[in-house]
Order: sequence, then structure tokens, then C-alpha cells
Amino acid sequence: NEEIASAWLELVPRLALAGLIALSVSFVVSYFISRSISGPLARITAASKQMAQGNYDVHIPLRGQDEVGRLSEAFNQMATEVSASQRTMKDLLANVSHELKTPLTSIQGFSQAIIDDVVTEPDDIKEYSRLVYEESQRMRGLVDDLLLLSQIESGQVSMEHKRVDLEVLLEHTMERFQFAIRDAGIQSGVYVERLPGIVGDSRRLEQVFSNLLQNAVRHTPPGGLIAISAKALAGGHVSISVHNTGSYIP
Repeated sequence: NEEIASAWLELVPRLALAGLIALSVSFVVSYFISRSISGPLARITAASKQMAQGNYDVHIPLRGQDEVGRLSEAFNQMATEVSASQRTMKDLLANVSHELKTPLTSIQGFSQAIIDDVVTEPDDIKEYSRLVYEESQRMRGLVDDLLLLSQIESGQVSMEHKRVDLEVLLEHTMERFQFAIRDAGIQSGVYVERLPGIVGDSRRLEQVFSNLLQNAVRHTPPGGLIAISAKALAGGHVSISVHNTGSYIP
């Protein structure tokens, strides 16, 4: 018994030392494990607060492929999608605001001409009234586009596929700008060759041509010329150009 007791007494310091070493190692390991988890979680929390304040361009560095790493990757993907969605909405609002200026300018100009008795012939008044009505219809179409914001964000914008008479569409688009063109003291012309029939969305095409014409009117000096030309290409394709003298986009 004395021998066993003596052996235990000799082992106690060693066991105590081993226990202290194991306890120290466990503390160190626990500390690093805690930091490896709490650090990324703290960064995710900070990034979430930035997104709540309107800063969507946040990114968390990826470290490892464990659960926390996958959580950081999922957060980065979410932040990217939210940021893209916000940019899409801002671009849409900016584009719609830009496009609303054209019909508003035309409505104001044509209605002001009628009010000021610039046009007095019944046929001219009827023509100006028709243009005001058509521009108001175009404004309504633009407002409808705002209601399609959710579809645009999800990539589900519906496009019409109907036969389009490009010559009529181009002449009609140029006609809507005649008041602004005359007011700017410039000339205009539509030069269309014989074109094949095409299928498309006439309202979307009209938006494209209207934007180009609006920029052309803005950057053409007095006495200048704005010309829309269209010609057939091989393979049933059609080339359409809007050119203005003065400052223009190549």
C-alpha cells in the first residue's frame, strides 16, 4: 500500500502538469475557434448595418469553405443582387424621367401655340390637338412602364412581336419633334428606301428613335440639319441612322 501511495504521489505532479497543459491548450484552441466564428459574424453584422443604411456595395472577404465561409459567400451573393436591383430601379427612374421630357415639351409647345393664336386655321388647330393627344398617350405608356418595374427587375419584360411599318413609324416620330425643330431653327428630313417588313415592338422602337432625335435637336446648331435614313441590307436586315450636323455621336 505504501508503494502504491508513493507511486501516486509521484504521478500527481505529472498529472497536474498534464492537466494544466491540456487546459491551456483547450483555452488556446477555444479562443482561436471562437475568433474564427465570431470574426466573420462580426463582419457580416457590420455589413448588414451598412446595407440597412443604404450602402449596398459591401463585400465580405471569404476565408475557408466551412459553414461560416458559406454564410459569407451567401451574404455576398445577396448583397450583389440587391445592389444590382437598386441600380436597375435608379436607371429605370432616370430613363423614364428623361423620356417624359420629350412629350411634355411637345404638349406644352403645341398647346401654347393654340392658346397664343399662333395657329388659327381649323385644320391646323385640329392637327396640333391631335399631336397633343398622341403625346399624352405616349406619356401614359411611359407611366405604364413604371408599373412594370417588378418585371424588369426579374428579367421578364414582355416585348410585342407585331409587324411594323418602319417608314410610317419614322415619319410619325419625326413629326412629333417638328415644333422643337422649328423652334430651334433647324431643318429635318426622313429618307427611307424600299424596306422589307419587320416584326418588333413599335413602341420600344419609337422610344429609341425619340431619344436619338431629342439628342440631335439639343446638339444641332441653328441652320443645321437632322436626317433620319433607312435602307435595306442583305439577309432581310434594315439599317436606320439618325444624323445631325454640329456635335454628334459617331
